[in-house]
Amino acid sequence: MALVDDVEVAPLERLRHTMPLITRIIADVKKLIAEEGFIHHSAEIHFFNEVKPKFYAWQIYEVLFYNLKMQMPAGTPEMIKAYFEEELQQVFRLFRIEAFHYQYYRTKATELDEVYFLRDAKQTELIDPELIDPPPGFSTAMDYKFAKYMAYERLRDYLLEQLLQAQTAAKIQRSGRDKQLILKWTGDAIP
Repeated sequence: MALVDDVEVAPLERLRHTMPLITRIIADVKKLIAEEGFIHHSAEIHFFNEVKPKFYAWQIYEVLFYNLKMQMPAGTPEMIKAYFEEELQQVFRLFRIEAFHYQYYRTKATELDEVYFLRDAKQTELIDPELIDPPPGFSTAMDYKFAKYMAYERLRDYLLEQLLQAQTAAKIQRSGRDKQLILKWTGDAIP
Protein backbone atom coordinates (compact mmCIF):
# COMPACT_ATOMS: atom_id res chain seq x y z
CA MET A 1 0.00 0.00 0.00
CA ALA A 2 2.67 2.48 0.97
CA LEU A 3 4.49 2.05 -2.35
CA VAL A 4 1.46 3.33 -4.24
CA ASP A 5 1.03 6.26 -1.86
CA ASP A 6 4.59 7.49 -2.43
CA VAL A 7 4.13 7.97 -6.17
CA GLU A 8 1.99 10.74 -7.64
CA VAL A 9 -0.28 8.99 -10.16
CA ALA A 10 -3.54 10.10 -11.75
CA PRO A 11 -6.48 8.62 -9.81
CA LEU A 12 -7.82 6.52 -12.68
CA GLU A 13 -4.37 5.20 -13.53
CA ARG A 14 -3.79 4.31 -9.88
CA LEU A 15 -7.11 2.43 -9.76
CA ARG A 16 -6.31 0.60 -13.00
CA HIS A 17 -3.06 -0.70 -11.52
CA THR A 18 -4.09 -1.46 -7.96
CA MET A 19 -7.49 -3.13 -8.40
CA PRO A 20 -6.38 -6.04 -10.63
CA LEU A 21 -3.48 -6.69 -8.27
CA ILE A 22 -5.69 -6.67 -5.19
CA THR A 23 -8.33 -8.81 -6.90
CA ARG A 24 -5.72 -11.38 -7.91
CA ILE A 25 -4.27 -11.54 -4.40
CA ILE A 26 -7.72 -11.98 -2.86
CA ALA A 27 -8.55 -14.74 -5.39
CA ASP A 28 -5.30 -16.54 -4.56
CA VAL A 29 -5.96 -16.31 -0.83
CA LYS A 30 -9.55 -17.48 -1.31
CA LYS A 31 -8.37 -20.47 -3.33
CA LEU A 32 -5.80 -21.35 -0.67
CA ILE A 33 -8.43 -21.18 2.09
CA ALA A 34 -10.80 -23.36 0.05
CA GLU A 35 -8.07 -25.96 -0.50
CA GLU A 36 -6.39 -25.92 2.91
CA GLY A 37 -9.09 -24.79 5.33
CA PHE A 38 -8.27 -24.19 8.98
CA ILE A 39 -6.99 -26.64 11.59
CA HIS A 40 -8.55 -24.84 14.56
CA HIS A 41 -11.26 -22.28 15.14
CA SER A 42 -8.60 -19.94 16.52
CA ALA A 43 -6.80 -19.94 13.15
CA GLU A 44 -10.07 -19.22 11.33
CA ILE A 45 -10.90 -16.39 13.73
CA HIS A 46 -7.42 -14.93 13.29
CA PHE A 47 -7.69 -15.08 9.50
CA PHE A 48 -11.13 -13.45 9.26
CA ASN A 49 -10.38 -10.91 12.00
CA GLU A 50 -6.82 -9.90 11.09
CA VAL A 51 -5.67 -11.16 7.69
CA LYS A 52 -8.56 -11.02 5.22
CA PRO A 53 -9.75 -7.54 6.28
CA LYS A 54 -6.34 -6.09 5.34
CA PHE A 55 -6.74 -7.20 1.73
CA TYR A 56 -10.29 -5.93 1.47
CA ALA A 57 -9.34 -2.70 3.27
CA TRP A 58 -6.82 -2.03 0.55
CA GLN A 59 -9.50 -2.57 -2.10
CA ILE A 60 -12.04 -0.37 -0.28
CA TYR A 61 -9.46 2.36 0.30
CA GLU A 62 -8.45 2.49 -3.35
CA VAL A 63 -12.09 3.08 -4.35
CA LEU A 64 -12.51 5.70 -1.60
CA PHE A 65 -9.28 7.43 -2.63
CA TYR A 66 -10.31 7.43 -6.30
CA ASN A 67 -13.70 8.96 -5.45
CA LEU A 68 -12.08 11.53 -3.15
CA LYS A 69 -9.66 12.67 -5.84
CA MET A 70 -12.21 12.66 -8.65
CA GLN A 71 -14.72 14.72 -6.68
CA MET A 72 -12.20 17.24 -5.38
CA PRO A 73 -13.15 20.72 -6.53
CA ALA A 74 -10.89 22.60 -8.88
CA GLY A 75 -10.80 25.77 -6.88
CA THR A 76 -9.02 27.81 -4.30
CA PRO A 77 -7.00 26.28 -1.49
CA GLU A 78 -9.81 27.30 0.86
CA MET A 79 -12.35 25.35 -1.23
CA ILE A 80 -10.14 22.26 -1.23
CA LYS A 81 -9.60 22.58 2.52
CA ALA A 82 -13.36 22.81 3.05
CA TYR A 83 -13.84 19.73 0.85
CA PHE A 84 -11.31 17.72 2.88
CA GLU A 85 -12.92 18.86 6.13
CA GLU A 86 -16.36 17.78 4.89
CA GLU A 87 -15.01 14.39 3.84
CA LEU A 88 -13.34 13.99 7.22
CA GLN A 89 -16.67 14.67 8.92
CA GLN A 90 -18.20 11.86 6.85
CA VAL A 91 -15.52 9.48 8.09
CA PHE A 92 -16.16 10.46 11.70
CA ARG A 93 -19.90 10.09 11.09
CA LEU A 94 -19.41 6.49 9.96
CA PHE A 95 -17.45 5.74 13.14
CA ARG A 96 -20.25 7.24 15.25
CA ILE A 97 -23.04 5.41 13.43
CA GLU A 98 -21.29 2.07 13.78
CA ALA A 99 -19.91 2.85 17.23
CA PHE A 100 -20.49 -0.56 18.81
CA HIS A 101 -18.73 -2.55 16.09
CA TYR A 102 -16.10 0.11 15.55
CA GLN A 103 -15.20 0.10 19.24
CA TYR A 104 -15.07 -3.70 19.17
CA TYR A 105 -12.58 -3.36 16.33
CA ARG A 106 -10.57 -0.53 17.95
CA THR A 107 -10.26 -2.17 21.35
CA LYS A 108 -9.37 -5.54 19.81
CA ALA A 109 -12.12 -7.12 21.87
CA THR A 110 -12.53 -10.89 21.59
CA GLU A 111 -15.77 -11.72 23.42
CA LEU A 112 -17.83 -12.09 20.23
CA ASP A 113 -15.13 -13.46 17.93
CA GLU A 114 -16.79 -16.87 17.64
CA VAL A 115 -19.95 -15.19 16.36
CA TYR A 116 -18.20 -12.55 14.24
CA PHE A 117 -15.34 -14.51 12.67
CA LEU A 118 -16.35 -18.14 12.20
CA ARG A 119 -17.98 -19.04 8.91
CA ASP A 120 -20.34 -21.55 10.47
CA ALA A 121 -21.47 -19.23 13.27
CA LYS A 122 -25.19 -18.51 13.54
CA GLN A 123 -25.49 -15.16 11.83
CA THR A 124 -29.25 -14.93 11.54
CA GLU A 125 -29.42 -12.30 14.28
CA LEU A 126 -26.75 -10.17 12.62
CA ILE A 127 -28.11 -8.14 9.76
CA ASP A 128 -25.57 -6.36 7.60
CA PRO A 129 -27.22 -4.44 4.78
CA GLU A 130 -23.85 -3.73 3.15
CA LEU A 131 -22.98 -7.36 2.50
CA ILE A 132 -26.17 -8.80 1.07
CA ASP A 133 -24.54 -11.64 -0.87
CA PRO A 134 -21.30 -12.57 0.90
CA PRO A 135 -18.94 -14.94 -0.89
CA PRO A 136 -19.87 -18.45 0.35
CA GLY A 137 -17.11 -20.07 2.38
CA PHE A 138 -15.03 -16.89 2.39
CA SER A 139 -16.85 -14.46 4.65
CA THR A 140 -18.05 -14.02 8.18
CA ALA A 141 -20.39 -11.64 9.94
CA MET A 142 -17.78 -8.94 10.56
CA ASP A 143 -14.74 -9.39 8.32
CA TYR A 144 -16.06 -6.87 5.78
CA LYS A 145 -16.87 -4.30 8.47
CA PHE A 146 -13.38 -4.61 9.92
CA ALA A 147 -11.94 -4.09 6.44
CA LYS A 148 -14.12 -1.02 6.03
CA TYR A 149 -12.93 0.40 9.36
CA MET A 150 -9.30 -0.11 8.31
CA ALA A 151 -9.92 1.62 4.99
CA TYR A 152 -11.76 4.55 6.56
CA GLU A 153 -9.02 4.98 9.18
CA ARG A 154 -6.50 5.16 6.36
CA LEU A 155 -8.68 7.70 4.55
CA ARG A 156 -8.99 9.67 7.81
CA ASP A 157 -5.21 9.73 8.16
CA TYR A 158 -4.80 10.88 4.56
CA LEU A 159 -7.33 13.67 5.02
CA LEU A 160 -5.74 14.80 8.27
CA GLU A 161 -2.34 14.85 6.58
CA GLN A 162 -3.70 16.95 3.72
CA LEU A 163 -5.32 19.39 6.14
CA LEU A 164 -2.12 19.65 8.18
CA GLN A 165 -0.11 20.36 5.03
CA ALA A 166 -2.60 23.04 3.99
CA GLN A 167 -2.47 24.60 7.45
CA THR A 168 1.33 24.56 7.48
CA ALA A 169 1.50 26.11 4.00
CA ALA A 170 -0.94 28.84 5.07
CA LYS A 171 1.14 29.60 8.19
CA ILE A 172 4.33 29.84 6.16
CA GLN A 173 2.63 32.12 3.67
CA ARG A 174 1.26 34.35 6.47
CA SER A 175 4.60 34.33 8.24
CA GLY A 176 6.35 35.38 5.04
CA ARG A 177 3.91 38.26 4.55
CA ASP A 178 4.29 39.36 8.18
CA LYS A 179 8.07 39.35 7.96
CA GLN A 180 7.95 41.43 4.80
CA LEU A 181 5.88 44.02 6.61
CA ILE A 182 8.17 44.31 9.63
CA LEU A 183 11.49 44.31 7.84
CA LYS A 184 12.84 47.78 7.15
CA TRP A 185 16.24 49.29 6.60
CA THR A 186 17.62 50.85 9.75
CA GLY A 187 21.22 51.49 8.74
CA ASP A 188 22.86 54.48 7.10
CA ALA A 189 22.25 55.15 3.47
CA ILE A 190 25.18 54.50 1.15
CA PRO A 191 26.00 57.45 -1.11
